[in-house]
Amino acid sequence: MRIVSIEPLQCSNGWSPWTFVRVETDTGLIGYGECSDWQMPRALAAGVHDLATEIMGKDPRQVVALTNDMAFRMRQNIGGVARKSLAGIEAALWDIKGQALGVSITELLGGPTRDSIRLYWSHCGSYRLAHQKVLGTPPINTWDDFADLGREVVASGYTALKTNPLCPAEAGHFARPTDGNLERGDLAIIVRQIETMREAVGPDIDICLDLNFRYRPAAVIQIADALAPYELFWIEYDSYDTEALAHVRRSMRTPLCSAENLTAVHDYARFFQAGAMDVAMIDVAWNGIAQSLHIAEMAAAHEVYVAPHNYYSHVSTFMCAHVAASVSNLRIMETDVDSAPWRDDLVSVSPTVDHGWMQTPTTPGLGTALNEEALAAHPPPLS
Repeated sequence: MRIVSIEPLQCSNGWSPWTFVRVETDTGLIGYGECSDWQMPRALAAGVHDLATEIMGKDPRQVVALTNDMAFRMRQNIGGVARKSLAGIEAALWDIKGQALGVSITELLGGPTRDSIRLYWSHCGSYRLAHQKVLGTPPINTWDDFADLGREVVASGYTALKTNPLCPAEAGHFARPTDGNLERGDLAIIVRQIETMREAVGPDIDICLDLNFRYRPAAVIQIADALAPYELFWIEYDSYDTEALAHVRRSMRTPLCSAENLTAVHDYARFFQAGAMDVAMIDVAWNGIAQSLHIAEMAAAHEVYVAPHNYYSHVSTFMCAHVAASVSNLRIMETDVDSAPWRDDLVSVSPTVDHGWMQTPTTPGLGTALNEEALAAHPPPLS
């Protein structure tokens, strides 16, 4: 079996591009992967083309060897966009190998540690506030609207959610560039937001708050102190400074989740050694399936949980699910309930989700395939 074609495919999710990789063999088997990065879709596509020349004509079933060949090709460009392009290709190779052997990627990784995976409803409220017209969802114009969304989460069966700082009817309030300061009025809004959600969902639903890179460490600690009465599942905060992040973790009672931005094993190692987080967020679409497994094993050695970072299409969801089903230290997995209305149309099989739990994929390879005609019907917004 030989690789005869490797190409990037892109489509719109309604406001940003999703990026996929298609690998075809001389036997007719086709594998798919995803490596979406909203900020640099052109660079991702170019990276796929550059790395493709390294493995064209080779046996796609030699996944680790081919991944090493591509990694050597990008040895002066470790991490970043190059790593993400590699991750998309690697996932497609795993898909082909699984199809060829008639087993799922989870089986290739050693077999499942669980039959189902707990999910949390991500970007709860923030997507509806920013993209309500695309999503066709109820607006978030008042705190009552936000509370209604919380009750919708409970009714759907989900037991956990994640939201971002938001202010009803003001989509850009927390999106503006800042110097990392936390203004008094903004802290009051964040407290009102979490208070509203906690009252709406009750004491048994887990709530996460994603601060991303928005604030300096002192502000994150201040937010954590103010939100302590609401018993958050975690606060998510990102920094490239290991000591700063470790300081934040030591200074707050709420568990700290971080590292969604990292794309190299040695970067995760530095943060684990510094004791910088309780939960390591791993972006499988950026790190690749095998490297994500290595990161999870390293996290386990430091008594750290892992949680797949997954705010893309169903292809990424299947990739994340295979990793999540194969590790021993999974905390929970991200999913976007609010997404492109055509997301299901893009794949042959959608994830099986019941009351916030996803069934571990068991069919050969990835477990789903792209509908390339549906992709073409939604061209990416690259202009």
